[in-house]
Amino acid sequence: LQAPGAYSIAGLLAGSYYLAAFLDVDDDGHYDVLTEPAGEYANNPVVVAEGSTVNDKNIILQDPNFPQVREVSISSDLKGSPGAIVQVPINIDEGAGVDSFQFVISYDDTVIVDTDVIKGSLLPDDWLVFRLPLEPVTKGTGRVKIIGQGLGNELLPGSGSLAILKFKVKNDAQAGQYTDLSFDDGTNNDTNFLMDSQLGIINGNYTAGKLTVVPSFVLQLKAGGWNLISLPIEPNITNPQALIPNLVSIWEWNGSYIVPTVLQAKKGYWVLVSQDTQVTVEGTRPADNTVHLFSGWNLVGPIENAARPVSANIISAYGWGAPPAGGYQAIGVGQVCNQGSGYWFLATQPTDIWSSP
Repeated sequence: LQAPGAYSIAGLLAGSYYLAAFLDVDDDGHYDVLTEPAGEYANNPVVVAEGSTVNDKNIILQDPNFPQVREVSISSDLKGSPGAIVQVPINIDEGAGVDSFQFVISYDDTVIVDTDVIKGSLLPDDWLVFRLPLEPVTKGTGRVKIIGQGLGNELLPGSGSLAILKFKVKNDAQAGQYTDLSFDDGTNNDTNFLMDSQLGIINGNYTAGKLTVVPSFVLQLKAGGWNLISLPIEPNITNPQALIPNLVSIWEWNGSYIVPTVLQAKKGYWVLVSQDTQVTVEGTRPADNTVHLFSGWNLVGPIENAARPVSANIISAYGWGAPPAGGYQAIGVGQVCNQGSGYWFLATQPTDIWSSP
Protein backbone atom coordinates (compact mmCIF):
# COMPACT_ATOMS: atom_id res chain seq x y z
CA LEU A 1 0.00 0.00 0.00
CA GLN A 2 1.12 3.55 -0.73
CA ALA A 3 -1.47 5.28 1.46
CA PRO A 4 -4.73 4.59 3.31
CA GLY A 5 -7.67 4.06 0.98
CA ALA A 6 -9.60 1.50 -1.02
CA TYR A 7 -7.76 -1.23 -2.90
CA SER A 8 -8.90 -4.11 -5.06
CA ILE A 9 -7.42 -7.35 -6.37
CA ALA A 10 -8.85 -8.66 -9.61
CA GLY A 11 -8.75 -12.08 -11.23
CA LEU A 12 -8.53 -14.26 -8.13
CA LEU A 13 -9.40 -17.91 -8.53
CA ALA A 14 -12.04 -19.38 -6.27
CA GLY A 15 -10.59 -20.39 -2.92
CA SER A 16 -9.62 -19.30 0.59
CA TYR A 17 -7.24 -16.38 1.00
CA TYR A 18 -5.25 -14.89 3.87
CA LEU A 19 -5.37 -11.08 3.71
CA ALA A 20 -2.52 -8.94 5.04
CA ALA A 21 -0.99 -5.61 4.06
CA PHE A 22 1.90 -3.26 4.81
CA LEU A 23 2.58 0.41 4.14
CA ASP A 24 5.54 0.73 1.77
CA VAL A 25 7.02 3.82 3.41
CA ASP A 26 10.20 3.91 1.35
CA ASP A 27 8.47 2.83 -1.89
CA ASP A 28 10.90 -0.02 -2.54
CA GLY A 29 8.28 -2.74 -3.04
CA HIS A 30 9.67 -4.65 -0.05
CA TYR A 31 8.24 -5.13 3.44
CA ASP A 32 10.69 -3.74 5.99
CA VAL A 33 9.62 -5.62 9.10
CA LEU A 34 11.32 -3.32 11.61
CA THR A 35 10.09 0.02 10.26
CA GLU A 36 6.93 -0.29 8.17
CA PRO A 37 3.36 -0.52 9.54
CA ALA A 38 1.56 -3.78 8.79
CA GLY A 39 -1.58 -5.68 9.68
CA GLU A 40 -3.84 -8.55 8.75
CA TYR A 41 -7.56 -9.04 8.30
CA ALA A 42 -9.15 -9.96 11.62
CA ASN A 43 -11.33 -12.77 10.25
CA ASN A 44 -8.93 -14.64 7.98
CA PRO A 45 -9.28 -16.68 5.86
CA VAL A 46 -11.57 -15.03 3.30
CA VAL A 47 -13.51 -17.37 0.99
CA VAL A 48 -13.88 -16.20 -2.61
CA ALA A 49 -16.47 -18.05 -4.69
CA GLU A 50 -16.25 -18.31 -8.47
CA GLY A 51 -17.74 -15.24 -10.16
CA SER A 52 -18.34 -13.39 -6.89
CA THR A 53 -17.08 -10.09 -5.51
CA VAL A 54 -15.95 -9.71 -1.91
CA ASN A 55 -16.03 -6.23 -0.41
CA ASP A 56 -15.35 -4.33 2.82
CA LYS A 57 -12.46 -6.34 4.15
CA ASN A 58 -10.73 -3.75 6.26
CA ILE A 59 -7.15 -4.14 7.48
CA ILE A 60 -5.80 -1.91 10.24
CA LEU A 61 -2.08 -1.21 9.98
CA GLN A 62 -0.03 -0.82 13.13
CA ASP A 63 3.47 0.49 13.65
CA PRO A 64 6.02 -2.23 14.43
CA ASN A 65 6.75 -2.66 18.11
CA PHE A 66 9.63 -5.09 18.47
CA PRO A 67 12.18 -5.19 21.28
CA GLN A 68 15.23 -3.07 20.59
CA VAL A 69 17.45 -5.70 22.22
CA ARG A 70 16.93 -9.37 21.36
CA GLU A 71 17.57 -12.30 23.68
CA VAL A 72 19.80 -14.94 22.06
CA SER A 73 20.40 -18.03 24.16
CA ILE A 74 21.56 -21.63 24.40
CA SER A 75 19.93 -23.90 26.99
CA SER A 76 21.87 -24.57 30.19
CA ASP A 77 20.07 -27.90 30.72
CA LEU A 78 21.38 -29.93 27.78
CA LYS A 79 22.26 -33.57 28.42
CA GLY A 80 23.88 -36.37 26.45
CA SER A 81 25.43 -39.75 27.06
CA PRO A 82 28.78 -40.99 25.68
CA GLY A 83 28.51 -41.57 21.94
CA ALA A 84 25.20 -39.74 21.61
CA ILE A 85 24.41 -36.93 19.16
CA VAL A 86 22.92 -33.95 21.00
CA GLN A 87 20.97 -31.21 19.24
CA VAL A 88 21.76 -27.72 20.56
CA PRO A 89 19.33 -24.98 19.45
CA ILE A 90 20.41 -21.33 19.37
CA ASN A 91 17.19 -19.55 20.32
CA ILE A 92 15.92 -15.99 19.91
CA ASP A 93 12.96 -14.31 21.58
CA GLU A 94 12.04 -12.26 18.50
CA GLY A 95 13.32 -12.87 14.99
CA ALA A 96 11.55 -10.01 13.18
CA GLY A 97 13.81 -8.12 10.80
CA VAL A 98 16.84 -10.41 11.09
CA ASP A 99 18.41 -10.71 7.63
CA SER A 100 21.53 -12.66 8.61
CA PHE A 101 23.40 -13.88 11.67
CA GLN A 102 26.76 -15.25 12.71
CA PHE A 103 27.86 -16.97 15.90
CA VAL A 104 31.16 -18.45 17.03
CA ILE A 105 30.55 -21.12 19.67
CA SER A 106 33.36 -22.44 21.86
CA TYR A 107 33.24 -25.71 23.81
CA ASP A 108 35.42 -28.26 25.61
CA ASP A 109 36.60 -30.62 22.87
CA THR A 110 37.57 -33.27 25.40
CA VAL A 111 33.84 -33.72 26.07
CA ILE A 112 32.10 -33.07 22.72
CA VAL A 113 32.88 -32.43 19.05
CA ASP A 114 30.68 -30.54 16.58
CA THR A 115 29.34 -32.59 13.67
CA ASP A 116 26.66 -30.60 11.81
CA VAL A 117 24.21 -27.71 11.82
CA ILE A 118 20.65 -27.49 10.48
CA LYS A 119 18.17 -24.66 10.10
CA GLY A 120 16.19 -23.66 13.17
CA SER A 121 12.42 -23.49 13.46
CA LEU A 122 12.25 -19.79 12.51
CA LEU A 123 14.04 -20.06 9.19
CA PRO A 124 12.06 -20.31 5.93
CA ASP A 125 13.09 -22.43 2.96
CA ASP A 126 15.01 -19.64 1.24
CA TRP A 127 17.54 -19.31 4.08
CA LEU A 128 20.95 -20.96 4.15
CA VAL A 129 22.78 -22.09 7.29
CA PHE A 130 26.25 -23.59 7.36
CA ARG A 131 29.10 -24.26 9.76
CA LEU A 132 32.84 -23.68 9.63
CA PRO A 133 35.09 -25.43 12.19
CA LEU A 134 37.76 -23.05 13.49
CA GLU A 135 41.21 -23.63 14.85
CA PRO A 136 41.24 -23.62 18.67
CA VAL A 137 42.75 -20.61 20.38
CA THR A 138 43.74 -22.66 23.42
CA LYS A 139 44.32 -26.39 23.83
CA GLY A 140 41.14 -28.29 24.67
CA THR A 141 38.81 -25.61 23.32
CA GLY A 142 36.85 -26.36 20.17
CA ARG A 143 35.34 -23.55 18.10
CA VAL A 144 32.76 -23.54 15.33
CA LYS A 145 31.35 -20.65 13.31
CA ILE A 146 27.66 -20.71 12.37
CA ILE A 147 26.41 -18.45 9.56
CA GLY A 148 22.80 -17.89 8.53
CA GLN A 149 21.78 -15.86 5.48
CA GLY A 150 18.38 -15.01 4.04
CA LEU A 151 18.09 -14.80 0.26
CA GLY A 152 16.05 -11.61 0.09
CA ASN A 153 13.69 -12.12 3.01
CA GLU A 154 14.15 -11.08 6.63
CA LEU A 155 12.65 -13.22 9.34
CA LEU A 156 9.04 -12.56 10.24
CA PRO A 157 7.92 -11.94 13.83
CA GLY A 158 8.17 -14.84 16.23
CA SER A 159 10.35 -16.69 18.71
CA GLY A 160 12.18 -19.96 18.14
CA SER A 161 15.52 -21.34 17.04
CA LEU A 162 17.81 -19.77 14.44
CA ALA A 163 20.11 -22.76 14.07
CA ILE A 164 20.44 -26.21 15.62
CA LEU A 165 23.98 -27.44 16.16
CA LYS A 166 24.72 -31.15 16.44
CA PHE A 167 27.44 -32.26 18.82
CA LYS A 168 28.65 -35.79 19.49
CA VAL A 169 29.50 -36.64 23.09
CA LYS A 170 32.87 -38.36 23.05
CA ASN A 171 32.83 -42.07 23.75
CA ASP A 172 35.31 -41.71 26.62
CA ALA A 173 33.44 -38.82 28.27
CA GLN A 174 32.53 -39.56 31.88
CA ALA A 175 29.15 -39.01 33.51
CA GLY A 176 29.21 -35.71 35.38
CA GLN A 177 31.60 -34.00 32.97
CA TYR A 178 30.23 -30.90 31.32
CA THR A 179 31.11 -28.23 28.83
CA ASP A 180 30.01 -24.63 28.53
CA LEU A 181 28.72 -23.55 25.14
CA SER A 182 29.82 -19.93 24.91
CA PHE A 183 29.57 -17.14 22.37
CA ASP A 184 33.28 -16.65 21.77
CA ASP A 185 35.13 -13.34 21.42
CA GLY A 186 32.39 -10.92 22.47
CA THR A 187 28.95 -10.12 21.08
CA ASN A 188 27.27 -7.44 18.95
CA ASN A 189 30.49 -7.25 16.96
CA ASP A 190 31.89 -8.82 13.79
CA THR A 191 32.09 -12.24 15.50
CA ASN A 192 28.64 -12.72 17.03
CA PHE A 193 25.85 -10.65 15.52
CA LEU A 194 22.31 -10.32 14.23
CA MET A 195 22.07 -8.12 11.12
CA ASP A 196 19.15 -6.37 9.40
CA SER A 197 18.69 -5.81 5.67
CA GLN A 198 20.48 -2.43 5.88
CA LEU A 199 23.60 -4.18 7.26
CA GLY A 200 22.99 -2.75 10.70
CA ILE A 201 23.59 -4.81 13.83
CA ILE A 202 20.50 -5.64 15.88
CA ASN A 203 21.59 -5.53 19.51
CA GLY A 204 21.27 -8.72 21.51
CA ASN A 205 21.83 -10.13 24.96
CA TYR A 206 23.67 -13.42 24.51
CA THR A 207 23.34 -16.22 27.10
CA ALA A 208 25.74 -19.16 27.02
CA GLY A 209 24.61 -22.76 27.50
CA LYS A 210 25.84 -25.90 29.20
CA LEU A 211 25.87 -29.58 28.22
CA THR A 212 26.31 -32.26 30.88
CA VAL A 213 27.33 -35.87 30.27
CA VAL A 214 24.80 -38.26 31.79
CA PRO A 215 24.98 -42.01 32.38
CA SER A 216 23.68 -44.37 29.75
CA PHE A 217 22.96 -48.05 29.49
CA VAL A 218 22.30 -50.17 26.40
CA LEU A 219 19.59 -52.82 26.52
CA GLN A 220 19.63 -55.61 23.95
CA LEU A 221 16.06 -56.85 23.53
CA LYS A 222 15.39 -60.03 21.59
CA ALA A 223 12.32 -60.89 19.53
CA GLY A 224 10.60 -64.25 19.75
CA GLY A 225 9.76 -64.21 23.45
CA TRP A 226 9.71 -62.23 26.66
CA ASN A 227 12.69 -60.24 27.93
CA LEU A 228 13.01 -59.73 31.68
CA ILE A 229 14.83 -56.44 32.17
CA SER A 230 15.53 -53.73 34.71
CA LEU A 231 16.95 -50.21 34.46
CA PRO A 232 20.17 -49.38 36.35
CA ILE A 233 19.58 -45.63 35.91
CA GLU A 234 16.59 -43.33 36.32
CA PRO A 235 15.67 -42.74 32.67
CA ASN A 236 15.23 -39.28 31.19
CA ILE A 237 12.45 -40.74 29.03
CA THR A 238 10.07 -42.54 31.36
CA ASN A 239 7.25 -43.37 28.94
CA PRO A 240 7.71 -47.00 27.80
CA GLN A 241 6.39 -46.42 24.28
CA ALA A 242 8.66 -43.40 23.82
CA LEU A 243 11.77 -45.15 25.14
CA ILE A 244 11.49 -48.62 23.59
CA PRO A 245 11.12 -48.93 19.79
CA ASN A 246 9.15 -51.90 18.42
CA LEU A 247 7.42 -52.37 21.79
CA VAL A 248 4.54 -54.83 21.67
CA SER A 249 3.82 -55.26 25.39
CA ILE A 250 5.31 -54.44 28.80
CA TRP A 251 4.34 -55.48 32.34
CA GLU A 252 5.55 -54.86 35.87
CA TRP A 253 4.74 -56.60 39.15
CA ASN A 254 3.08 -54.79 42.05
CA GLY A 255 1.49 -57.69 43.88
CA SER A 256 -0.17 -58.41 40.52
CA TYR A 257 0.73 -57.64 36.94
CA ILE A 258 0.04 -54.09 35.74
CA VAL A 259 0.97 -52.14 32.63
CA PRO A 260 3.53 -49.48 33.64
CA THR A 261 3.13 -45.87 32.51
CA VAL A 262 6.38 -44.63 34.10
CA LEU A 263 9.66 -46.54 34.00
CA GLN A 264 11.93 -46.44 37.06
CA ALA A 265 15.35 -47.71 38.06
CA LYS A 266 15.63 -50.91 40.12
CA LYS A 267 12.24 -52.26 38.96
CA GLY A 268 11.92 -55.36 36.78
CA TYR A 269 9.83 -55.39 33.58
CA TRP A 270 8.62 -58.06 31.19
CA VAL A 271 9.11 -56.68 27.68
CA LEU A 272 7.97 -58.08 24.33
CA VAL A 273 9.28 -56.54 21.09
CA SER A 274 8.40 -57.23 17.46
CA GLN A 275 12.05 -57.43 16.34
CA ASP A 276 15.51 -57.42 17.88
CA THR A 277 15.93 -53.94 19.38
CA GLN A 278 18.79 -52.00 20.93
CA VAL A 279 17.72 -49.32 23.40
CA THR A 280 20.12 -46.69 24.71
CA VAL A 281 18.79 -45.43 28.03
CA GLU A 282 20.03 -42.05 29.24
CA GLY A 283 19.40 -40.77 32.73
CA THR A 284 20.83 -40.26 36.18
CA ARG A 285 22.35 -42.71 38.61
CA PRO A 286 20.16 -43.41 41.64
CA ALA A 287 21.31 -41.88 44.92
CA ASP A 288 22.15 -45.32 46.31
CA ASN A 289 22.30 -48.99 45.35
CA THR A 290 19.65 -50.18 47.81
CA VAL A 291 16.72 -52.18 46.47
CA HIS A 292 13.73 -52.54 48.79
CA LEU A 293 11.93 -55.90 48.91
CA PHE A 294 8.43 -56.36 50.24
CA SER A 295 7.06 -59.51 51.83
CA GLY A 296 6.26 -61.93 48.99
CA TRP A 297 7.41 -61.87 45.39
CA ASN A 298 9.36 -58.87 44.05
CA LEU A 299 10.46 -58.15 40.47
CA VAL A 300 13.62 -56.04 40.70
CA GLY A 301 17.12 -55.47 39.33
CA PRO A 302 20.48 -54.12 40.57
CA ILE A 303 22.03 -50.84 39.39
CA GLU A 304 25.37 -52.60 39.00
CA ASN A 305 26.45 -56.23 38.81
CA ALA A 306 26.01 -57.63 42.33
CA ALA A 307 25.85 -61.03 43.99
CA ARG A 308 22.68 -62.41 45.51
CA PRO A 309 23.10 -61.42 49.16
CA VAL A 310 23.13 -63.72 52.14
CA SER A 311 19.87 -63.11 53.97
CA ALA A 312 17.61 -65.34 56.03
CA ASN A 313 14.68 -63.24 54.79
CA ILE A 314 15.15 -64.33 51.15
CA ILE A 315 13.69 -67.73 50.32
CA SER A 316 14.60 -67.88 46.63
CA ALA A 317 15.63 -65.85 43.60
CA TYR A 318 15.19 -66.49 39.86
CA GLY A 319 16.42 -64.98 36.64
CA TRP A 320 15.11 -65.51 33.11
CA GLY A 321 16.92 -66.69 30.01
CA ALA A 322 17.09 -64.61 26.85
CA PRO A 323 14.52 -65.27 24.11
CA PRO A 324 13.67 -67.36 22.28
CA ALA A 325 14.60 -70.08 24.78
CA GLY A 326 13.69 -68.12 27.94
CA GLY A 327 13.08 -70.20 31.03
CA TYR A 328 13.61 -69.54 34.73
CA GLN A 329 17.08 -69.97 36.22
CA ALA A 330 17.60 -70.26 39.96
CA ILE A 331 20.06 -67.74 41.42
CA GLY A 332 22.01 -69.14 44.34
CA VAL A 333 23.60 -67.17 47.16
CA GLY A 334 26.73 -65.50 45.85
CA GLN A 335 25.77 -65.81 42.19
CA VAL A 336 25.88 -62.55 40.23
CA CYS A 337 22.78 -60.63 39.26
CA ASN A 338 23.54 -58.49 36.21
CA GLN A 339 22.57 -54.85 35.76
CA GLY A 340 19.94 -54.53 33.05
CA SER A 341 18.35 -57.89 33.91
CA GLY A 342 15.29 -58.45 36.06
CA TYR A 343 15.01 -60.96 38.90
CA TRP A 344 12.32 -62.49 41.05
CA PHE A 345 13.03 -62.39 44.80
CA LEU A 346 10.78 -64.09 47.34
CA ALA A 347 11.10 -62.47 50.78
CA THR A 348 9.54 -63.48 54.08
CA GLN A 349 9.42 -59.85 55.28
CA PRO A 350 10.46 -56.38 54.09
CA THR A 351 14.19 -56.49 53.36
CA ASP A 352 16.84 -54.23 51.80
CA ILE A 353 19.36 -55.79 49.45
CA TRP A 354 22.44 -54.53 47.62
CA SER A 355 22.69 -51.63 50.07
CA SER A 356 25.60 -49.24 49.51
CA PRO A 357 28.43 -49.79 52.00
